[in-house]
Amino acid sequence: MFSIACKVGGAFTEAEIEGFRGLNKALKFFHYYKDTSSFCHFDLLVKYSGKLDNIFSKSKRGEETIILVGFPKLKSFTDNFYSTVDGFFIGFHLSHNFIRAIRDPVGSRALYYASKCEYFYIASEIRTFKAFEGVSIEPRKEAIAEYLSFSFIPGTNTFLESIYEISLGSYLELKENSVAQIDYCNYHKKENEWVDFDEGEMKEAFSHALDNSTKICRSIFPEDPVFFLSGGLDSSSILAIAVKDHLRSKPLTLSVNFGKDLPNENEFIDMIVDQHQTDHDYLEITPKLFIESISEIFTHIDDPIGDPVVVPNYLMNQYLGDRNKFIFTGEGGDPCLGGPKNKAMLMARFYGPGFGLNEDNYLEISYLNSFKRCFDDLYLAIPDQFSNSTEKMVEFLKPYLRNPDLSEFTNRIMLSNIKLKATSLIMPKVQKTTMAFGNISVSPLYTREFIEASMKVPPSYKLAKGNEKFILKQCMEGLVPNDVITRPKSGMRVPLRIWSSDELIKFYKDYLLSNRQTISSWIDFDYIKILLSIKRTEKNITRIGLKLWMITSLFHYLENITRNE
Repeated sequence: MFSIACKVGGAFTEAEIEGFRGLNKALKFFHYYKDTSSFCHFDLLVKYSGKLDNIFSKSKRGEETIILVGFPKLKSFTDNFYSTVDGFFIGFHLSHNFIRAIRDPVGSRALYYASKCEYFYIASEIRTFKAFEGVSIEPRKEAIAEYLSFSFIPGTNTFLESIYEISLGSYLELKENSVAQIDYCNYHKKENEWVDFDEGEMKEAFSHALDNSTKICRSIFPEDPVFFLSGGLDSSSILAIAVKDHLRSKPLTLSVNFGKDLPNENEFIDMIVDQHQTDHDYLEITPKLFIESISEIFTHIDDPIGDPVVVPNYLMNQYLGDRNKFIFTGEGGDPCLGGPKNKAMLMARFYGPGFGLNEDNYLEISYLNSFKRCFDDLYLAIPDQFSNSTEKMVEFLKPYLRNPDLSEFTNRIMLSNIKLKATSLIMPKVQKTTMAFGNISVSPLYTREFIEASMKVPPSYKLAKGNEKFILKQCMEGLVPNDVITRPKSGMRVPLRIWSSDELIKFYKDYLLSNRQTISSWIDFDYIKILLSIKRTEKNITRIGLKLWMITSLFHYLENITRNE
């Protein structure tokens, strides 16, 4: 894995170089590149792990230079670079008129930027900005509503003032008198390209895209990957596709469980393991392990991510140690092919505005509720900000959910999830937990090839009469056990509700009560007391365990991101 820092407008100082060099102990090697051929001075620092060779490439196109860090999949360095490039990388395009900072088509590495005086700073980790002289790390007060509603910060803002995120498939273009973020993938233009295909043609075209996507993922590393299995369709599919054509040896697989007699996916995991005769391990995760891990995890995750699945992601990478650095996951199936959120949104659109809503906000309010985080009691958590914050989030979501460039509402939801959830939650969650150990994690269900294919598939093959991911299920017949294909959507079910009755609830109380003063400056502490004292039989507050986890995670994040290194 790798991490980058870039300065436009001047050279890095020795203190800034040493500050960056000291970050990420898992990344041991260092590269420094300078360029003075563009309209502005350009400095680039790269840290990378020892097993990664040839991650830095530079190519000339006339008087222009393209620099790529990572694992791009290129047809050629031609004028159609932006329309064809795939893979997992960060890029820079330099000319006499502009400098572009490029985030790859799937956003496999986060990419942030900030400006200070005449300089622009660009980095793949938020904490890198601590190394830059004069750039302040200041939390953004209004971000609390976004975090509590989504469990992450969607869009180009971050939790910090004056630090912004470049979206997947986009580049930040710096010119002498302008700054703009430009979408170069234009996924919406692929909508329904296969609408005239019959069922056989659709299955053949989609299977071909799956195979090509797997080849893109396999090409970046010579060793076979280890597969993270959840028991669901997506992770089972990536194993089946890879086994079919792309592995050299017996596959290695890893899963988690959360203790004896608790809800688990073992039955379905064992089915896929038995079918493909994998070398499989189970990692048991307990409340004690959750508690002991949280402080360590948020030294690596410098985005506020309140999804509890970050803990299993992190611990699975830790468990691998030095045995395998290359990981396949099933990420991407939900945003690309219709996860459970799509059904809720389609129902909301079918029935129209409900009580207290209107045509101008019902889709956006439904989307906020569909995340099933804290939006339903946001009025208790931040009573003084609730009304204004809700209005701002509604206005923020309108261009996504009412996108006139897409004719199908299902595709609007899908692209919204790609641009928001995948950009700011799924990919940072995966990459920041893998990079902590110098690992590489990719998914054949999340390449440019796959996203474009999913946009070409008409909605009736994504959600066929409520049957989610219909086209993927068709392609997996015979490759994935039928019980896995037909089972309801589950996901990695971290049993916070069950655990919250003992060890975790004591941890929450100790942590939240001892940090009452800090927490009260962000969240009404009466709300915290309600969450800590509520009985299971009470119905007015739901998902208590998840909400306590989100809030506790947030303040561990804030503690780490604002701490002086």
